[in-house]
Amino acid sequence: MSRNKPIQPPGKTISIQSPGSGPGGGRPIQPPGAPPGGGFPLRPPGRGIPIASQPEAPPKPPSGFVPFALGFRPFFLLGPLWGVVSILVWLVILEGGFMPAWQLPPGWWHGHEMVFGFVGAMAAGFLLTAVPNWTGGDHLKGRLLAGLVGVWLAGRLVMGFSHLLPFWLSSGIDLLFLFLVMLATGLPVIQSKRWNQGAFPALLGLLWCADVLFHLEGLGVVEDGMRRGLWLGADVVAWIIVIFGGRMLPMFTRTTLLTRGIDPGVMMKPWVEWGSVISLVLIAVCDLFLAEVSWSGWIFLLAALIHGVRLAGWQPVKCRIEPLVWVLHLGYGWLIVGFFLRGLSLLWEVMPMNDALHAQTVGAIGMLAVGISSRVSLAHTGRPLMASRGVVGVYLALFVAALVRVLGGWIAPEWLVPLSGLIWIGAFGLFVSIFAPKLLRPRLDGRPG
Repeated sequence: MSRNKPIQPPGKTISIQSPGSGPGGGRPIQPPGAPPGGGFPLRPPGRGIPIASQPEAPPKPPSGFVPFALGFRPFFLLGPLWGVVSILVWLVILEGGFMPAWQLPPGWWHGHEMVFGFVGAMAAGFLLTAVPNWTGGDHLKGRLLAGLVGVWLAGRLVMGFSHLLPFWLSSGIDLLFLFLVMLATGLPVIQSKRWNQGAFPALLGLLWCADVLFHLEGLGVVEDGMRRGLWLGADVVAWIIVIFGGRMLPMFTRTTLLTRGIDPGVMMKPWVEWGSVISLVLIAVCDLFLAEVSWSGWIFLLAALIHGVRLAGWQPVKCRIEPLVWVLHLGYGWLIVGFFLRGLSLLWEVMPMNDALHAQTVGAIGMLAVGISSRVSLAHTGRPLMASRGVVGVYLALFVAALVRVLGGWIAPEWLVPLSGLIWIGAFGLFVSIFAPKLLRPRLDGRPG
């Protein structure tokens, strides 16, 4: 017995050597999955052969509600909801003969709530999320964000019930929201001294000035302030679109095409970039001071040409394979169509200016609003950047709504204009049904935000 090796207790391992390798001429034979160092585990009696472990179930997504975790969450939900409610009210006024006892004429209320109410919410949702990322500052969230949402809601209420308050008070409450968003996005730029990120807060300040101009007419301070304020507001939003397009669309295009092995061929020419900005300055001057001057139409046509060259350099046709990108190109295309039609309207009165302006608002602003918000919502809730069929349906419905509105006011306004409004309502209603659960629930990956 003394010459025999002791038997190893259960749980230890023994090695089987193959001849011709390893220390002493043998190499340990290791089956797949054997413990490091070789050998087979000896099972205790009665245990049998071990069964391979089952893969762990994927972790459940976090539960609860986080509507104020980041700026995009409440405003990308409330903005589209207001897009549904305000257009529904407008259609009731337009077709049902309902005439509310407002201090504002209903048409001006409709325009104001689209340019400053709806767009204000969508712009706030994007910039309150993006600017802190660009500057390294803190995000507005929690109670402060909830308070800002309350200010926006108060603005919508006082504009809808302005006859119950002094006009100066309802105007002040409405103006407070954009002013606070301007501060919330501008202060991080100032603190970080990243002045190259200051364009968007500055444009928010200009949008606030347009809203001030709108209210000054109601206060009896200026004449034609409501029209000037609305048109200037639409021009400022176009400026935001142009700045966003120059920063993001070439990048999104390159990324999309390179991941599919396609040569992007994206071109950005300095004279086109400068021309795109200067043309918008000239358009704003025309809308403020030369609204009735026919020759100013040439400025709109020149702007359409410059921005058309700019969009063509971003290779929009190649991006038809990716909905999250082609919707942005298509929205930018509507901006060009709007400039072109406004120029024709001024020069030759081929269509009413109001219908031409809706190519810029329903088409460009509407499509880019859903395009940007859907992309940001997917990315910041931990989801893949893939547009579902429902999201693509939203994009296509808004395109049809813009087409029907622009042509309908020209051909058969009595029934095509309301039809356009109903399509708009359906598109944004579908958007809310798709994205509300995503915007209210925590990120899928459990990260904050």
